[in-house]
Order: sequence, then C-alpha cells, then structure tokens
Amino acid sequence: PRSCGEGNNMLALAVPADKWDPLYTNWSKDAWHNPLLTAFDDPTTAWKTQTGEYRMISNWKVGKVAPEYVSKDFLTWRRIGFTNLAVGECPGLFPLPPLVPTKYLISPNFSLPSHVHHRGFHPARGDCIRECWGVGNWREGGNGKAGRMEPADDMPYIEDAGDPGVYASKDFWDPVRQRRIIYSWAYTKQISVITIRELLYHPILKQLEFKPMDGLSQLRTSTHFDGEFIYMAENSSLVLCRNYIFSDHSHSHSH
Repeated sequence: PRSCGEGNNMLALAVPADKWDPLYTNWSKDAWHNPLLTAFDDPTTAWKTQTGEYRMISNWKVGKVAPEYVSKDFLTWRRIGFTNLAVGECPGLFPLPPLVPTKYLISPNFSLPSHVHHRGFHPARGDCIRECWGVGNWREGGNGKAGRMEPADDMPYIEDAGDPGVYASKDFWDPVRQRRIIYSWAYTKQISVITIRELLYHPILKQLEFKPMDGLSQLRTSTHFDGEFIYMAENSSLVLCRNYIFSDHSHSHSH
C-alpha cells in the first residue's frame, strides 16, 4: 500500500494484524522496515520475474517516462532505471488478460501481445482526467536494467473516455476464476462511485474489452444505501444522492 509522508509520497509495507482472520480486517505497518521508498508516487502491482526478482513501475513527477524498481526480498527496493513507458498517475502493467471467446479458429502461430499498460493523464481540455490503455510486448530488463515495451503497431493506445469518466484503476488477478479484475473510480459531475469490471482481449478485433464482473448482481438483492442529500464540501459537485437505492432490476434515485 501507499501512504503519504511529510512532503513526499512513501511506499510502506503493511501485514495482517491477525493472520488467522479469514477477512484480514485489520492491518499494521512494520516500523522496522518502513518506509520502503520515499519520493515515490503511484506504484503498480509488483510482479515476480523469471530470475526471482520483484519489480514494479511508478509515476514520475519530473520526467516523461516511468521509472522501474527492483527488490529481492520485497523489503529493500531500489530504482534501476527508466522504462520507455509514458508516465501517468495510477499506472498498471500486467500480462495479457484472458481472450474473448470467439467462433473463429485461431492459429497456433497467431501473434498476441504479451502485456497491457495503462496510465492516467490530464488532456489539454480543462480539468478532465482520463485513462490511456494499450497493449504491446514487454521485454524484461536483465542485469539491473529497466524493461521496455514494444507497442503493437496495429493496436494504438486508446482513451477510456465517456460519461462517466474512469480513473485511478488498479488491477487484480483472480487465480480461482482465472480473470483480470479492474477496480476503478467512475465519476460524473454529480456523483462518484467505484466500478468493478472484468478485462478481456479480443484476438480478432485486436482490442481490450471490459464487461461487468460476474457476481455484482449479488450486491443488488436489497437496499444497501438510503441516505440523505449530503454535500461533501462547500461548493462541491460531489454529493451523495438522497434515497439512492440499488435493487435487483432497477437503479432508482432522487435528488
């Protein structure tokens, strides 16, 4: 997890306070090892290389490409250089997700990209914030060198736009159901919510596809929130809507 320090962002390690708690309700930070990194911003989920190293990339406030960090024990981290990936808030880098089922036969020699990369950015059109998603072939750096992405020429990066906008995505791999879950902030001018989607890749159309995560309907079997109209801050457009009700078959709300 990431925590904010005095004037800088810091990377800190937290462990379950009770390892026997199946829900991992409470977490604690180890004072002996923290902070792991300082002057650090928005790390990706770390991955383990074939040589046994742990690696991750992050945002970078003073440059145009993302730095990469390495650790042998997940406690001591160091920056080993810079990738060729463009910087951006809340980046992600992970293997290609499962394929969209298709009726077309795919040749064993069919070329697929190896990884997905995404980042947040602020386009030059006011205060709008968006995410940029793309695929390519990730080449792991060896001998203390940062990795590089070879973008797919026929699959340019795309902007995850629309209303609501989506930002600050984090990815999780579900090893039980073998799926890639994307956990994001979705927002409009009136309200902000958390959206949970499943990510797939269409090998024929050569594009990433999002779909609602199976199981979300189980959260809408009864009323989960029936609150009052609350302003989060003075002159803020971010509000909780009064009588915002989720049900099996409809989303009803009143302002």
